This record gives sequence, C-alpha cells and structure tokens, in this order.
Amino acid sequence: MKKVVAYFISAVLVIAYVFILIKSFDTSNTEKSYDLFYIKKELKYYSSQKEFEEYCENTVINYSDQGNYKNQGEGWDVPETDGTWAIGKKSVFFIYISDPDAKYEIQISAAANEGYNNRLLVNGTEIGELPISEQEYKLELDKGLVKGLNKFEIATDEEVLPYNEKDPDSIDSRELNLLVKSVYLKKL
Repeated sequence: MKKVVAYFISAVLVIAYVFILIKSFDTSNTEKSYDLFYIKKELKYYSSQKEFEEYCENTVINYSDQGNYKNQGEGWDVPETDGTWAIGKKSVFFIYISDPDAKYEIQISAAANEGYNNRLLVNGTEIGELPISEQEYKLELDKGLVKGLNKFEIATDEEVLPYNEKDPDSIDSRELNLLVKSVYLKKL
C-alpha cells in the first residue's frame, strides 16, 4: 500500500511539473516590456510597463547621455553627449500609442551628413525615407500603428562600414549608421 501511495504522489508531482513547464512557455500574461526585455531580448534596457508607457505620443525622447532613452531596442550604441549612434543596418525603438486610429507625425532629430541613408518602419510597414543630407525628419503616420507598444526601425540597405574604414585617421571601429539626438511622436 505504501508503494501505491508513493507512486501516486510521484505521478501527481510529475504531472504538476509538466503542467508548470508547459505554462512557462506562455508569455501572454506577462507585461509587454518584460516580454521584450527578458524573453524576446529586443529591449536594450528594462523598464516596468508603467515606466514604458511614459515613452508615448507627445513626449520628446532625448537620446543624449542625460536623456530618457530606455525605449531603445537592438542596434544602439551607448548614449553620448550629442545623442546615440544607431549601429549597423537596423536600430529599433519602441513608443507606446494610446490611440492607433489617430494621425501622428514622427520627428527625428539627427546629425546631418553623418552615416547612411535610411528608411523608417513601424511594425514592419515602411513609413518613409531618412536621407543622410537632412538633420530633421518629419514623417506622417497614418497606418501600421497598434494600441500599446509599437516597434519602430531605422534601417538601411547600404553596407555599414566600421568608421575607421571610412576615415583612416580614426581609431573608431564602430559601424556608425546615424547619430540620433531625439525622437518625438506628435498626435495631429
């Protein structure tokens, strides 16, 4: 009889373990910011969902070393005095949208004539061009937005070379794409 009870308890423990293991793969009940940082590894910095919702429309997001740049995902270097370099072919940032049906204008301030020509995508949909010759970009957004966190990508099709290959006098070997100073999503 003791063996039967022991087997029964063991079976219950195994079933409970399997159930917990299966539930651990379900991230639908986690905060989106937790999911993006710990599970998908798409965020560079962790913020709680409440903090992350502060990165929303009508908020200037300053990318200098004294700024509020925690909405950055993959593809960013360390913030500097003048802004943060987008590194490589793709750099991601997230902005919280409360009204996806409204029209918005995104304003990106960057260093002119530094880096490469880029495109801006939101949730995988191309919004417009970010030519290297400009310092201020203003693009209207009227498609592709969702309620909650939206994924923005600064992407180039060009090969991004280490800076010291473009300028032999430099010792900087980073793949500097675009120096972003600030991002502002304005509800129209």
